[in-house]
Amino acid sequence: MENYKTDFDNLWNYSKPADTREKFKAHLGNSKDLDYELQLQTQIARTHSLSGEFKEAHEILDKVEGQLNQKTMIAKIRFLLERGRTFNSSGEKEKAEELFKSAFKLSDEIGTIKYTIDAVHMVAIAAGTIEEKVDWVERGVEIARSSDSEKIKSWEGIFYNNIGWDLFDEKRYEDALEKFKKCADFHKVHGNKESHDIALWSMAKAYRFLGKVDEALEIQEGLLEASHGVDESGYIFEELSELYSVKGNDAKAQEYRAKIKK
Repeated sequence: MENYKTDFDNLWNYSKPADTREKFKAHLGNSKDLDYELQLQTQIARTHSLSGEFKEAHEILDKVEGQLNQKTMIAKIRFLLERGRTFNSSGEKEKAEELFKSAFKLSDEIGTIKYTIDAVHMVAIAAGTIEEKVDWVERGVEIARSSDSEKIKSWEGIFYNNIGWDLFDEKRYEDALEKFKKCADFHKVHGNKESHDIALWSMAKAYRFLGKVDEALEIQEGLLEASHGVDESGYIFEELSELYSVKGNDAKAQEYRAKIKK
């Protein structure tokens, strides 16, 4: 058997888990490194979880768990993450949170920062209270800022976006706006236009819920102008429709509502 390893994580297409699964399977058995092979299996399980096939994901993870040992620590971390993600996606948040915390502890101990910050991110998602979510996000931001890796640093924007929407869902619109502003600032500095635009859109929605309609309109109209009037997602049109409705301009509201693709 030829013994080689590929960086299979680069094969991920999260929007097409079934296609990704076939790519992963093509690499099974190509290495004699058990840790590598088990890591690959955890990602195959993840493709099932993303497809809502939780039973299949757990079955693969059960087999992985039975082969873990002291020489497969990276695989163990990834096993904990994927078992947690499977529970989280199927609504078993408490089980998920404990697994993510275990992944964080183990990864932090052995210094695998890419999995440490992923685990922090997942704990913040699964945590049962907004206070816990905020605490874990702050921990994640600190890790991201202190890293020399641009890939790790990029997590800062992800943390701001996620906690912004968590705060929004709690109707803490001022706090959400603060996080969205930080998210926008982060992406502006790092030159990520798409993520910067998303953060601006999020700011505008927070402004709308705070009753600051003119501020929201200025942002949304600016986004639409920058895209030359094109809004494939329809999200800008939807917000503009809502904003003009609040202002009592029903004709303008209807104009934008009609632009939304059904």
